[in-house]
Amino acid sequence: MVKFSYVLNGIGWADSFLQINDKTCYFSPSYLTEPLIDLVEGMLSLMYEIIPSDEVKQEVSFDWNFEPIGSNWFIRRVDSNTLRIKITTYQDIDNKSIGTPNIELDANCDLNLFLAELINVLELLLKKCGIVGYKSTWYHYDFPISGYLKLKYYYLHRKEFPEEKIKEDGYIEYSKSNLDEELAMLIDITRLT
Repeated sequence: MVKFSYVLNGIGWADSFLQINDKTCYFSPSYLTEPLIDLVEGMLSLMYEIIPSDEVKQEVSFDWNFEPIGSNWFIRRVDSNTLRIKITTYQDIDNKSIGTPNIELDANCDLNLFLAELINVLELLLKKCGIVGYKSTWYHYDFPISGYLKLKYYYLHRKEFPEEKIKEDGYIEYSKSNLDEELAMLIDITRLT
């Protein structure tokens, strides 16, 4: 079982929890770190099915700051279906040598269950705040819209979000995704109950 929640609770603060089987930990990250971007980008970097092989990582680590307490997330891709998530809390996230670290959670979980929970959290945030409203409420950074679209597309279709490589004027290269498809995925969020 995997349950994940992430709710903005004022300007620059969020309430969050992660439950894997019978282990649960709670967080109150602030805008001093970028929790959702780190989590989404971290998950993408573990997805060898959809990113270039030279960008794939076996494990990722990032911090969530609660001012001054904070947690370090360590996520490892154990195999094609399994993640290991280890969350360690520090009394001072900026100086981890202060105090004794506490391992809040160290468990394996199903990759697809975790992705489903993360996608659900992202969609609930978009539905509640919108893209512009999210940035105003979170205070500092934009919503990780591109990462959300890539993860959602992978979750639904088990493949990389389609992009074309375009060459313009014989030498200018860029990638082009289908804006209609991206907008359709976003419009689907408004249909959530």
